[in-house]
Amino acid sequence: MTAPQGPVEVFFVDVSINSGEPKSMVLTGIYKGTLPCADCSGLRTELRLYAKGRFDFTDAIYVSTRTYLRGLGEDQSFTDRGQWAVLKGDAVDPNATVYALDPDRPAQVQYLLLQPDGAGLTQLDRKMMPIDAPASVDLTLKRVP
Repeated sequence: MTAPQGPVEVFFVDVSINSGEPKSMVLTGIYKGTLPCADCSGLRTELRLYAKGRFDFTDAIYVSTRTYLRGLGEDQSFTDRGQWAVLKGDAVDPNATVYALDPDRPAQVQYLLLQPDGAGLTQLDRKMMPIDAPASVDLTLKRVP
């Protein structure tokens, strides 16, 4: 076995074997929906948000499972994990609550606007602006019990 070339990124996450949920973390929300996809018929998404406590978002992590719906072809699912943070304000509303997935990775950060009633998360663009899409296109993941 040879040593890896270049920098190696290491992640430490405690995971429970039985449930697949992180140990010593609180599940703060599950959001589901089918988002638009440029090269497939839809992107079925489940986003699970975990934190140290109900109001303690330090070292918060997410687990996202995306299934690329291929229509007649074979669907493909991918799961990724990372950190998330709560931000105050977006490009339109200084009082908005925004969840940032992978906030320490500028090339990969995703912004999600928390709906005022907490019932969903709506995608924002990289400038934290609403995405200009037809009304028929749903950009919201709905909170599930």
